[in-house]
Amino acid sequence: MPDLDDFLANMDYEGALSLLNVTSFLICVTRCPRFEKKDAPAELGIYLACCKFYQKQFLEAKNIAEKCPKTSLCIRLMMNVSLALNDEKRILTFHSSLGSAMEDQLSLAGVNYMRMHYTDAIEVYTSVLASSPNLLGLNINMALCYARMDYPHVAYNLVKNYLRNYPNSPFAKNLLLSVLYRTITSK
Repeated sequence: MPDLDDFLANMDYEGALSLLNVTSFLICVTRCPRFEKKDAPAELGIYLACCKFYQKQFLEAKNIAEKCPKTSLCIRLMMNVSLALNDEKRILTFHSSLGSAMEDQLSLAGVNYMRMHYTDAIEVYTSVLASSPNLLGLNINMALCYARMDYPHVAYNLVKNYLRNYPNSPFAKNLLLSVLYRTITSK
């Protein structure tokens, strides 16, 4: 059976996620219940909550995270859990608690995308890309936003920019073809 590095080298991210779901999350979930012990590291609870979130056990993730110290990871997790649970008021509460760290901003952009606030997501992606131009994957995120806003020509240019560096990306190739199809059929 291939290991995680094999999946990542082949850009098979679904395979990598499946492997992580089967192995790493199960290991974490079986070992992390010790987070309630007095001598447990403080961050153990939030790691368990993250595992529950990725397993789509949102209520359990919320209940565990509420008992954890309010670190930036906890705030990001709680904002995403609130999004999954359709709790608009809590999304806004956690949104106002986010800092200026790149992780916080990217989490905010992801939530904006999921809420169909594409312009807000693009603004965040643009500012992060300006400060970290090596994060080429953000071109794909922005292309998805532009494609949703029905600007296929902008999305096309962003995907082409990404494909110059990663020509074998199946997701980017599929997105490029989708954008081209939309461009052709809209004329």
